[in-house]
Amino acid sequence: GGEFGEVFGGLFDPGSAHCATKLNDLLLLIEKRVGSPPISLAKHRSRIQPLLTQAKILEDRAQRREEEASRARKSQRRNILQRRSKRLRIRAELLREEASQALQNAQSLDTLRQHNSRRGILIRGDAGFGTIEDVMLLSELGYDFLLKGYSPHTARVLGKEVADNQWIRFNPIVSVAELGITKLPGCPYQVRVVLGRTKTAKPQVYQYFHLITTVPERLKDAIGLVNFYNARQTIEAFIKTGKNVLNLKHFRVRNFYRIWFTLVLGLLAHNFMNWARREIFAGTPLARMGIREFVE
Repeated sequence: GGEFGEVFGGLFDPGSAHCATKLNDLLLLIEKRVGSPPISLAKHRSRIQPLLTQAKILEDRAQRREEEASRARKSQRRNILQRRSKRLRIRAELLREEASQALQNAQSLDTLRQHNSRRGILIRGDAGFGTIEDVMLLSELGYDFLLKGYSPHTARVLGKEVADNQWIRFNPIVSVAELGITKLPGCPYQVRVVLGRTKTAKPQVYQYFHLITTVPERLKDAIGLVNFYNARQTIEAFIKTGKNVLNLKHFRVRNFYRIWFTLVLGLLAHNFMNWARREIFAGTPLARMGIREFVE
């Protein structure tokens, strides 16, 4: 196709697209395009040395296991010690890789922040960006965030500690509870947590989720926070509409600009149908139809 640059899409570089599946890559892209949070990288750099220290401890343990294996008389005992040593070295290597990645990330961000404008930036992400490691990274780099927690187990455990009178009705099947500022397992930083539970087909059996955020309760209460998070789902809904209703997939063209033109036509059609439902067919059954039914 045509020329591609490194882009974020939409607001940051209209007409192009960029895929960032790792949070580190996404944050670097944000700081290249938007700016940086008003905080130093000292907290982020402070996690590097403990990783290297722990890696050294594991390597020393692995060395001792290898020495014990060399002295072992029985082959079974020797094999066990060698396997233990190998596992310890693998763990140490992973820690060194994590430390190396953190250092490289800090150096890249430091270069950007030397001349970047400083501004408040909030990251709103689904459970794919809701791991404890991601929460720690965003906290250390000074970002505000609203994330759906990655672990359903954590949500279930938190749900057991919530009394029935703490739940607030969000809609007929979802209730929410404000847990306030707390520390999640494995996270050294305090965050605000809002817990949600969804009814299932079985009576008194619920599915739980939790939102992790730095947004204070005075700005958005539990209901407002869930509404704010759910607003991101309109993006996913539109992607499904584009593929399944507007047939924006399996294009018959391969040139970048022809694909671009096809997408623009599809978006114009989508916007026209939305306008038609609201304006032309107001007061008729067509006004209440979804886009799929309207097309069919």
